[in-house]
Amino acid sequence: MLQLSQGEHGLLNEYQFKLYLEECFMAFYVMLIKVNEDEQGVTYNFGSDSEHLGKIHLDKHQGTIQEIEPINSENYQHLLVRAEVKLRQHWKAGNFPDHTCWAS
Repeated sequence: MLQLSQGEHGLLNEYQFKLYLEECFMAFYVMLIKVNEDEQGVTYNFGSDSEHLGKIHLDKHQGTIQEIEPINSENYQHLLVRAEVKLRQHWKAGNFPDHTCWAS
């Protein structure tokens, strides 16, 4: 666990404070909204809010996921990984809902 310690002048710098907050309060909500589905695969928009969405595609036969469009967000990689996990869960179950989400 990240230990709070005093930096130069007795204060945390901005980077240290951000790391501390991310570690203590790391919670995620990732919405996934289906935009296209055919026999080969399914494509979803994903993101933490409707103004910042990326796009990923899942191959129904292989279970592979390809990022089509990234999200313009600082925690982009965290959102992408969680969206991929959620899609893989749906792939294993054999269903692809119009709307789904990851919440933790």
